[in-house]
Amino acid sequence: MLNREDALSRPGGDTVQMLGTAKYLQRLGYQVDFHFGPPPFSLDYDLFHVFNLQTIETTLKQVNFIAQRKKRVALSSIWFDFNFDKRNWRHTFKYTQNKIVQLCSKISPGMGWQIYHVGKIFQNLDFSRKAQEVISKVDLILPNSFFELETISHYFKVNCECAVIPNGIDPEEFAEISVPANFPSSLEDFVLEVGTISPGKNQLKLLEAIPPEIPLVFCGPIYLGIDSRHSQTFLEAIQNRENTYYLGELSQAQLAFLYQKAKVHALPSTRETPGLVNLEAAFFGANIATTIIGSAREYFGELAEYCDPYDTKSIQKAVLRAFEKPKTEKLKKRIAENFTWEIAALRTSEAYQKILKKKK
Repeated sequence: MLNREDALSRPGGDTVQMLGTAKYLQRLGYQVDFHFGPPPFSLDYDLFHVFNLQTIETTLKQVNFIAQRKKRVALSSIWFDFNFDKRNWRHTFKYTQNKIVQLCSKISPGMGWQIYHVGKIFQNLDFSRKAQEVISKVDLILPNSFFELETISHYFKVNCECAVIPNGIDPEEFAEISVPANFPSSLEDFVLEVGTISPGKNQLKLLEAIPPEIPLVFCGPIYLGIDSRHSQTFLEAIQNRENTYYLGELSQAQLAFLYQKAKVHALPSTRETPGLVNLEAAFFGANIATTIIGSAREYFGELAEYCDPYDTKSIQKAVLRAFEKPKTEKLKKRIAENFTWEIAALRTSEAYQKILKKKK
């Protein structure tokens, strides 16, 4: 299994998916090893599983290195078309770290936006070219939803096997439960958002949307060198709102406690596929309010509330609907029966075997 260089030091959904799938593939009898970053790496394997089309520079180097040796390659694409909604560009523009764009924005916001916009167009053209090259050289694509598969098929020429492998949770990771040291003991019926503090997770919009009488709890890492302008704005915003708590980065045992206690887990992201923390929170019985952009509806159906992440009123309505509903076991049952890493590993194994039986 191959992933980006910082997959362990800056873990994300791709890290969780990789490690969760590997754990249960090993229980099926597979030998699974890991490599992080570009080549070189050992080629003494029957199959290579590459993660994350979004980290295109590393992914392309990995796939080229393998394909030149005529080895089997599977790709967990973990991809979303960022051109799907140009509002995403507007959203992230506010927090760009590009020094030229920042300087031009001080002279004229319109000038800054135009430079950012043109840069994005060229960046996306370059990405599309490289992504097509990756897809042309893999033997198997493993998107995590039919939404993702349809998007990839729309934008790229796909001439290989495809198998939808839904994301999951690992109940064993939550065998222990512990209370975060900084959790207010009197806190009840709160809205929780778990995730990296970043523009994509949209914490600032959630802060703006929810009435101050409803407690808000945030937890997740802050990477001050990345999205630092957004992170600073977030830290200032929580200080200026009552009933608001930022608990930092927590262990799985501490997250299990929060998931159990929360009335709602809100994830109004600018896109989700579908949000692993949503799956975890739902497994522990929290009501879900999440984004319409991405594959969340494929996973949660009518058992969650949905919002437009760029519309403050839409976020407010979705969260309040979820907050007013009683908690039930229906969504937990749906997650347990359909979305675990054990199930994902079984389906991944079936897809592996199909391409391993074919002649290269």
